Amino acid sequence: MRPRASSTSPAALVLGFVVIGLGGCPSPALLYDPLEIPSQPDKVAFTGSVCTDNPAERSFPLRVVFLVDASAEPLTGLDGAANATLQTRRVDSIRDVVATLRAPDTAFSLVRYGGDALLQPPGGFTENANDLVEAAGSLTVAVPCTADGCRRTGQALSLASSLVTGDLFSTARGPRSRTKYVLVFVQNGPADDVVLEGATTPECDVACVLQNRVADLRGQVIEGGGADLQVHTIDLATLDDDASDRASAQDELQRMSFGGAGEYQPVCPRDAAGTFITAGCGPQNLSIVAIDINSARNVFLKKSFVVANLNALTRPDGTTVPDSDGDGLADDEEPAFGTSPALRDTDGDGIGDKVELLLQTTGINPLVKDDPVTCAFLDPEVRFVQDTDGDGLLDCEEALLRLDPTLFDSDSDGLPDPLEVLAGTNFLQDDGLDDDDFDGSPNIDELRAHTDPRAADSKTRSQLAYLYREVDLGVRSLLFASQPRTITGVVVDDIAFLANTGNGTLSFLRSGSRTLLAWRDAGEPEFGPAVEVIESGVYALPAACIGLPVKCDRELIVDVTAALLPPVSRDELLRVAAAERQCTDFRVRNVTLVETIAADGLGEGHNDVRIFFGQVPQGAINAFGIFRVAQFNFTFLKPDFKDPNISDQIVDDFRFVLFE
Repeated sequence: MRPRASSTSPAALVLGFVVIGLGGCPSPALLYDPLEIPSQPDKVAFTGSVCTDNPAERSFPLRVVFLVDASAEPLTGLDGAANATLQTRRVDSIRDVVATLRAPDTAFSLVRYGGDALLQPPGGFTENANDLVEAAGSLTVAVPCTADGCRRTGQALSLASSLVTGDLFSTARGPRSRTKYVLVFVQNGPADDVVLEGATTPECDVACVLQNRVADLRGQVIEGGGADLQVHTIDLATLDDDASDRASAQDELQRMSFGGAGEYQPVCPRDAAGTFITAGCGPQNLSIVAIDINSARNVFLKKSFVVANLNALTRPDGTTVPDSDGDGLADDEEPAFGTSPALRDTDGDGIGDKVELLLQTTGINPLVKDDPVTCAFLDPEVRFVQDTDGDGLLDCEEALLRLDPTLFDSDSDGLPDPLEVLAGTNFLQDDGLDDDDFDGSPNIDELRAHTDPRAADSKTRSQLAYLYREVDLGVRSLLFASQPRTITGVVVDDIAFLANTGNGTLSFLRSGSRTLLAWRDAGEPEFGPAVEVIESGVYALPAACIGLPVKCDRELIVDVTAALLPPVSRDELLRVAAAERQCTDFRVRNVTLVETIAADGLGEGHNDVRIFFGQVPQGAINAFGIFRVAQFNFTFLKPDFKDPNISDQIVDDFRFVLFE
């Protein structure tokens, strides 16, 4: 991380918009004293903290379905003007949410229902927010009753279920593992659906059937490899004079939101006597924005944690040898194959040397440029660079090996594809708990220890194995904030744990030759001292801390790219919220560095050490995980040159990059 800039106190700023940032892990607890690590030129340890990702962050695709009751029957107790206001608020509420959530990875759909359920736009999900804005206008037109009912909640849910499952299983497994689905019901009264009532039993009424169907859909999404599904319900029946209808609608909507791990919100809550709790409450109070659609309730949990030096191979005889080009073949064995230890792909055909050797029986040769039919789907211009999942194996290589180019771990055993290919384990089958060499150590333990899973090497493991110590800190509620959209060139890295949840404001000001940033905490009326942006870097923006010590822990940490900042002053709202994340403190010792030759544009002595952190949705341990990776580069030259010359590398959570 670049050094944080210090605060200055500029002239008064004119402020007014909001931004929401990323949640960060707590700073490394450093449970393990760095002084324990002896300084050895060819050894390094890694100490730090890492937390699972927050599904509400923008890196996770979002699919939102609005299911809006447009039945022809007006609410009793509301006059014509109030019912007209309700129609207008339904339209405006959806448009407000779309305006708030619109982003390249967010898609919307609308189900308008009454006696029938109608999907808009007709094609299903759309990433074009304007399509949904236009579709919302149709809510002013009632959907008439049919022989099957006037408010067919079950039919609307069935239509939404088909939409969600169709999208889920038509999405590649990699993006699918990060996609969350959100259904938002806005309903005027109890369900009136003949088909739904026909599904009830004495033990399970309409509310029970709806809850079960929602729970089943959520289970399908998670078991099918999706990140999460939530169902939120907004109860407009609280505006109705009919107490019986109010009670039935409340029961149904509450149980649906419970089955979908979402929120139930009455538009105008009433007390036990049936009186509005808030005087003057009415249709104008309808708001969907108040629901925290971004926050998925299905927490991500750690599945695997592996450290690997991609330029070092451990042999059964207890020696660690260089693999300068990182192709999985030791430098000293490449001459026997005629391949170059300085080139990952000796013949330059876009297929690595080891992959070609693995596929020799199919006619592929590491010394002859091959053009396999299997890779014909790739554009020739990207054949040598396209790596969709960013795991280090090109899409052509993954196709030849029958791996999934959208997944870091195609067989879902917790071991990244490239490590399994390099180590020689079965990358097409969950073999993490297998013991291929019968030495008493499962494959996953050997890959974590950086020993050979194909050879009985208990002596080697006792001397050269990477040594892990991990402390599970449990699931914590950590703050995060949305990212700026209009204040370009600013990315929120973190927000202090004592910041207030709600809408804060980020202000960007150009004042003469000066460029300033300031932060207003959601719980404070004023901005904190502005910070002058001198150059690109990481800046800490303090809160005003009114009534608190001069420095309070409410600052916003932002990463600024000066060249991308807006040309004019502007403010932006950021919504600060809490997310559940599992955190781990770790230390990995005895990571060995090797002396390499110059290879593939890298100088001699280079060592590429990576930390792979796999995570899956809670309750879906066998799901295809998503991975965050931290990369560190060391140079080692015999006998004792090491750069950086440290024995213990501190690893902050921000060093882990999410691969999509």
